[in-house]
Amino acid sequence: MAMTSRDQARTPVGVRGWQDDKNDIFGVRYLAYFESGHLDPMSDQLYFDEHDTSPLTLQLAGYNHGSCVGALRVSFTQLHGLSARLPCESHFCEIGDVASYKSVEISKLAVNPEITNLSFRTTLYATLVRAALIAAEAANCERIVISTKGDWVRFYEAMLGAKVIGTPAFYPPGNVPISMLQLPIGEARRRQKLQNGFFKYDGSDVDDMGRKIHAAVLATTHVSHASRPHEVSAANAAPGL
Repeated sequence: MAMTSRDQARTPVGVRGWQDDKNDIFGVRYLAYFESGHLDPMSDQLYFDEHDTSPLTLQLAGYNHGSCVGALRVSFTQLHGLSARLPCESHFCEIGDVASYKSVEISKLAVNPEITNLSFRTTLYATLVRAALIAAEAANCERIVISTKGDWVRFYEAMLGAKVIGTPAFYPPGNVPISMLQLPIGEARRRQKLQNGFFKYDGSDVDDMGRKIHAAVLATTHVSHASRPHEVSAANAAPGL
């Protein structure tokens, strides 16, 4: 994909609930995980799991020239009067105390492998993580939990001040050990202010994200649960971030 000078700025980020069409998001996720060797071939080339059907799980989609090229999943414990468990809770016993807070789990970071421009890939990763921080602020979360492959741990430690929880574990039914990290929202807020201008955000960004989240959750609560997508089979699924 050819990149223009405008691509070096933040890419637009959309918010989608489970009732929205997310095939482009699940397609990007499949390509990223398949190309990295973490997924077996799947005929529909869409990768999603049961957590993607939760009313409190939203997808952040990054765009380039109108097409979805990156995605990140955010799952909340409390939102607009609804409550749910974090996807990671049943797999990491060390998460117990963190889960008692109003929290958000960040997972399933993916960028289309056809994008080979390293500068733009880095920009897209950072844009999605920044959007997740803004979503945590907009939802008044107290804690951020991150599930990630080992090679991303240092990024989250350096950029956000996140701390590893326990030891890496298999986030079933995947074949890659996943690390869990957590940090209070106050630490994330302090760290982003210390970063360069790219990571900074203000009240208008939080308000805009809050409106997007509200619209996604409000639409979700008016859709029958019977219309949820089918879950991916255990044989084909992969873990975490």
